[in-house]
Amino acid sequence: MSFSYSGNPASSQKDEVRFLLGDTFKDKALMLDEEINYLISSEGGSLQAAIAGALQLAARFSKQADEKVGKISKNYSQRSSAYLKLVDELRKKITWSGGLTIYAGGISKADKSNNDSKSDRVKPIFTRETHNNELVGETDDHIRNC
Repeated sequence: MSFSYSGNPASSQKDEVRFLLGDTFKDKALMLDEEINYLISSEGGSLQAAIAGALQLAARFSKQADEKVGKISKNYSQRSSAYLKLVDELRKKITWSGGLTIYAGGISKADKSNNDSKSDRVKPIFTRETHNNELVGETDDHIRNC
């Protein structure tokens, strides 16, 4: 059973998971290298492994009772809550880094012109001319002006 951390989260997925979990000090280790490597292989990536690790740590600390001896206390329930909050934050990271890009086209004239000039662009079903009366040569503007 081992613990290692290079100090550089970019050096390995294991170090990235340790960094995301805040488990970077050998004398206060929360997870073994073997456990983290298992999570990486079973979850498919560093962020997913960190989420699974945070859930595991939250479960571990939720089973331990808060202790108080005189003025000294250990609040494991707070640690459990902190890891559950970390799970939420890591899930948000996955959502935002998952390749989802929000795009609102046609905001600027140049952007609209660029989009209109693309040859593979799907023609819109509705246009400004949708309600033109081609037989009479009028638009519905006269109805709006009444």
